[in-house]
Amino acid sequence: MGRNIFKYLKIILMKKLTLLFCFLLSLATLFAQSNITVSGVVTDKAKKTIPGASIVVKKTRINTVTDNDGRYTIQVPADGKLVFSSPGYKSQKIAVKNHSTVDVLLEESTNSETVVVGYGVQKKEAVTGAIAQVKGKDIKRFPVNPINSLNQVTGVQVIGQSPALSFYGSSSNIDYYK
Repeated sequence: MGRNIFKYLKIILMKKLTLLFCFLLSLATLFAQSNITVSGVVTDKAKKTIPGASIVVKKTRINTVTDNDGRYTIQVPADGKLVFSSPGYKSQKIAVKNHSTVDVLLEESTNSETVVVGYGVQKKEAVTGAIAQVKGKDIKRFPVNPINSLNQVTGVQVIGQSPALSFYGSSSNIDYYK
């Protein structure tokens, strides 16, 4: 009778160890979906690179921006989706599908004007404050210090040779020669 108890305990132990092994194997499979490094170039239809384009991993806070040559590198889940956007261009979503290189061609947006504001980019209709515009011809009138053309924008004051910009009472020193 003592042997039967040991045999019974051995069978129960083997079942529990098998169940534990299956559970650990499924956990390993779940965590095997690791991040991959994706890089590429963002261009427009004329094959010109787009510096400053935003790349975001969909449904996460992982993001990056293209450099001056339109190149980017980002860590992405192997099954993730990238969202590419830039002011004046249509956003584009691309599934990574384990690819390490994703080059993107952004199309120009023609549906509405965008406005660059101090805290991002918005559609012109969504802006709730005043909008000021400094055109290129106005900047050309100030050949020595083109930053002086900003004096005509309400709420901005340019002071001195190494300009300090004052925005509604707070001032910032900006060295635009770097």
